[in-house]
Amino acid sequence: MQYDFRGIRADNLVAFMTALGTLRVSTLVWPDLDPRLAWSDREDCWSATLRLSDAISQNEFVARLHAYLAAQSNAPAINIADDLTIFSTDFHTILGKAQNKATANARTEINFLAALGSDAVESKSGGKPTGTIADTAFRTMSGAGHQHFLGTMRTIIGDTTEQHLERALFSDWTYTDPMQNHSLRWDPNDDIRYALQWSEPSKDNDRKKLGVVWGAYRLAIEALPLFATAPQAGRLSTTGFSGSSRNVQFTWPIWDQFIDLDTATSLVALAKLKSENPDRAELAKRGIQEIFRCHRVTQGKFRNFTSARPV
Repeated sequence: MQYDFRGIRADNLVAFMTALGTLRVSTLVWPDLDPRLAWSDREDCWSATLRLSDAISQNEFVARLHAYLAAQSNAPAINIADDLTIFSTDFHTILGKAQNKATANARTEINFLAALGSDAVESKSGGKPTGTIADTAFRTMSGAGHQHFLGTMRTIIGDTTEQHLERALFSDWTYTDPMQNHSLRWDPNDDIRYALQWSEPSKDNDRKKLGVVWGAYRLAIEALPLFATAPQAGRLSTTGFSGSSRNVQFTWPIWDQFIDLDTATSLVALAKLKSENPDRAELAKRGIQEIFRCHRVTQGKFRNFTSARPV
């Protein structure tokens, strides 16, 4: 059984994360049906297709996804705080407890925590350690303006319905869901810097009515465990990211063969993707047909991601 996700376009960071999140959740829900994901070049745009080894109706597919996702509202990793400004000593304790509970077949909590940050590297302010953890490069906010990274995730988890998931996967994205308190600032459409607006964004009442795709963000959250953080040369690196603090880039591959979750996890971590001019011929041998890259920009106390371009 194949599911063509017409709304998931490969050149959008949130859409790419949505596809990976769907693959990951499908693997957890249907481990015996060998879920696999591929991209097809349709109408001059790469879009995602998921394949299962047995037939499941679209309605049942969405219902089972939603049942799993709704059960994650109390997931420990997303409930450790509102933001990732967590003392390293506290995070070390949290990691220890999660590690003690983890098994080879049950690593959801520890994998999420490893994607959020590390107790081995502290964040810095003015060049001095703050005592709090260095965190994922996906983190875009830390409480300013009442915008909380983990808090927003919990709001998205609590508010997303089956209908939101179905629209995100099987329809063109119309961005008709309210943005306020439901945006992780990963979609280029979430970039509402003052310089790009006619009016002050914080006073824009339209944000309460539309601007994002809740179902997409809900599934995108589930892709985070594929992007672990790790100490590197005295700082914290996040899988898929490269560049300096003033020029942070995220690069992702697009493949045309159906691959499982383990293979996808390996592909997104390929170091050769992050070179300034990736060797496309060599990457094509791995089934990678396109490479997209976007930049993370910082405006005041918030971060956003730009539109992606082929590398």
